[in-house]
Amino acid sequence: MVVPCVQTMDPKDEDKFDFDPLDVTKIWPEHLFPLQPVGRMVLNKNPDNFFNENEQLAFCPSLVVPGVQADH
Repeated sequence: MVVPCVQTMDPKDEDKFDFDPLDVTKIWPEHLFPLQPVGRMVLNKNPDNFFNENEQLAFCPSLVVPGVQADH
């Protein structure tokens, strides 16, 4: 079981740190921004057809959940 976590920050606190929290090259310290679990993933089987269940899905824009878009 994998427990995915996120770190969140109130936007009004952005200027209160000695580093830029929006700089993607920085890692947020866990003592300032604790990890918050957002669910759990159970990986309990291997795909029957790897190409069909993983590779084809990754490159097919019509199978993307509405409201989600690719980032570049």
